[in-house]
Amino acid sequence: MASGDQMRFRLPGWVILMLSGICFADAFHLGSGVWGNPLADAWSGAMDNVVLGMIFFIHGLNIGPRRADIVVAACVFVGLRLAENHGLLNENSPIWIALLVLAAIIYIRGAWVERRHGKGNAGNDNGRVAGS
Repeated sequence: MASGDQMRFRLPGWVILMLSGICFADAFHLGSGVWGNPLADAWSGAMDNVVLGMIFFIHGLNIGPRRADIVVAACVFVGLRLAENHGLLNENSPIWIALLVLAAIIYIRGAWVERRHGKGNAGNDNGRVAGS
């Protein structure tokens, strides 16, 4: 290994694409026989899931390996949203708010790092031209 390389743990990017499908399915109440809950009929929760599904769909279009923190934060974020929509968690609880904010920060930071430094960092010469 070169001196600047480090081992990075990566997970498949299709997981984020699958999470977007779960958000859309919950927003449009698909599979209501399995997930049916009268508390899930709130329009605000459905619209939140549509927006979250669009964000994850756009971010998940590139299904190559992704940073593990991005995939895990996306899973936690969607899990918390679904639990809140189905009445399993109270959205005003400090623990729920702290976990949701932490997952959002980790997801945004990981996406920023990935975009800034490139996914694999392969062939990244920091903008230098050969021979200079």
